[in-house]
Amino acid sequence: MVLPILFGDTQFSIDKNTRDSFSYGLLYGAIGALLIYNLLLYIIISQPRYLYYVTFLLMFLFMNMSYTGHGYMWFWSESVFMQQWLNPVSITMFATSGIFFAFAFLNIRKLFPSLFDQTVVFSVLFWGLQMIFLMADMQTAGVATSIAFVMFFSMFILYSAIISLKKGHREALYYLAASMATLIGVTITALAVYAIIPYTTLTYRAAELAISIDALLLSIALAEQIRRANKERTRALQLARIDLLTGLNNRRSFTEISTPLWHTAKRHKQALCLILLDSDNFKTINDSHGHAVGDYVLKEVARILDNTIRSGDVLARWGGEEFAILLPQTKIHQATQLAERIRSRISTLDIMHDTTSLKTTVSIGVSTRDENTQDIEELFKLADNE
Repeated sequence: MVLPILFGDTQFSIDKNTRDSFSYGLLYGAIGALLIYNLLLYIIISQPRYLYYVTFLLMFLFMNMSYTGHGYMWFWSESVFMQQWLNPVSITMFATSGIFFAFAFLNIRKLFPSLFDQTVVFSVLFWGLQMIFLMADMQTAGVATSIAFVMFFSMFILYSAIISLKKGHREALYYLAASMATLIGVTITALAVYAIIPYTTLTYRAAELAISIDALLLSIALAEQIRRANKERTRALQLARIDLLTGLNNRRSFTEISTPLWHTAKRHKQALCLILLDSDNFKTINDSHGHAVGDYVLKEVARILDNTIRSGDVLARWGGEEFAILLPQTKIHQATQLAERIRSRISTLDIMHDTTSLKTTVSIGVSTRDENTQDIEELFKLADNE
């Protein structure tokens, strides 16, 4: 049993109380802020790992208030029995919540299902043992086993972080650093409580300091997961709108961009033209030289189109060997001149395949919006008939 009694004069006691008040205020404030922040994130994005993290932080506060006596002083001062048993119970709850947060963060259930099942069984058995100690009023055994469980928790999350990192889980690096801090801090505190190393304020509170570092690193790791997920989502949206062969807009992207331009032109009675372009001998090139050469021709045509159009024009691969160009605020004679420049540049394109020089030409249709044009689809029909 640790009995934290210090001897000193009145000023020593005042100074110590002041230091303790500031340090615990900083600790509870920092953990409380992280708790509220991640709770709000869970409410906004509804990812279970944030709820597990909030529970983990809450259990840490509960455990800390229990073994420091703050909980007894503020909340359950009428019950000595609660103070006696909330120590081992809160320590066990902290370790259990930490294990399940590790499962969620490191994706243990999916990556290592057998490890997940074995740890769940072990945790249930341990809780059963704690309930036996509680009913038998064996508090010393309950405290000793709960501290052992925390040591197991610290080593388990370290091991989980290592195997998850080996599986390519990049955020596990943050968890590995946090686990090392927790393992070192919890070990120092446990050794101090067992009187294996000298008991001092620093050794006794090493676990608090370590878990505070742990909480900060894990919060950074969760934020990194949000950033990475948003980046991947943005990348996926971009890829969904880009033709992978040519790098141009695809039909979906063209439609999304051109629709507001069409409505603007119609509302303000502005000129709007469409160029529709089709390769004349693309099928022959494909049949004679193979699809790889045909793809290269398409990429070269796309490059010329991209280098020829103006910055405000909308270019897309419409499908197969067909390309579309929407020209906002452009009159028909300007569109025709641009189409002629495109035709001329493509006709002079010299594509080398092995020792063979390939040529390609294009057919181009140009249409313009007038008061009778109902929609962009009609522009396509008009350009296709040219």
